[in-house]
Amino acid sequence: MTAADPGSRPLFLAPLSVEAMAIRSGAPWAEVRRTGMGPRRAMRAVDSGVLDGFGPVVIAGFCGALDPRLEPGEIVLADELRGPDGTRKCDDMAIVTGVLRAGGLSVRVGPIVSSGQLVRGAERRALYATGAVAVDMESAWLASAIRTRPLVVLRVVLDTEARELHRPLRTLAGFRSAYRALRQAASLLEEWGSDPPSRAGIGGPGAAPETMGFELPQEVNRRSR
Repeated sequence: MTAADPGSRPLFLAPLSVEAMAIRSGAPWAEVRRTGMGPRRAMRAVDSGVLDGFGPVVIAGFCGALDPRLEPGEIVLADELRGPDGTRKCDDMAIVTGVLRAGGLSVRVGPIVSSGQLVRGAERRALYATGAVAVDMESAWLASAIRTRPLVVLRVVLDTEARELHRPLRTLAGFRSAYRALRQAASLLEEWGSDPPSRAGIGGPGAAPETMGFELPQEVNRRSR
């Protein structure tokens, strides 16, 4: 991607440092800001002016699967964000979906719910019963300040009910898949990031760890506590 006016460049918001690392690895051209884990840090990042001076925004990182058919490494694009303050319809994801699928990624489009705490077991099933397909801890709060610019919420499944974060050995394999998928997804968004006309169609109106000895980063481990 060539240098561009900062006001037209996409800004990636990544809650965790490991998510930011995956994005930068796949898209070294990208402007990436780490916002911190959870709703309080997300709101603090928004209040700090992290969005100032940039155009489109991509909220990107890991998520938990609510739909039992989802597996680690699958992409979830939000067509709706649900949080404590209500529901927000997202932009049409048809173009982004096509780009990611053409790159060989498995993509699901559906509602993402943002929770103030880790969701497990029965809570996971209860949220799935509402029609949501994935859960995270930041997107709804980060998106609250994004109203007049294109927004993509791209989350990669890290854990499922069968591989929850408090089961480290099961989560490790899922982490590798999720990291690789996030890195690849970021790389595939380069064309969108450098081509404002193609971005307009999205909104419409309105290196992975390979060794068996790799350990989950501290932030990921903290999410399992």
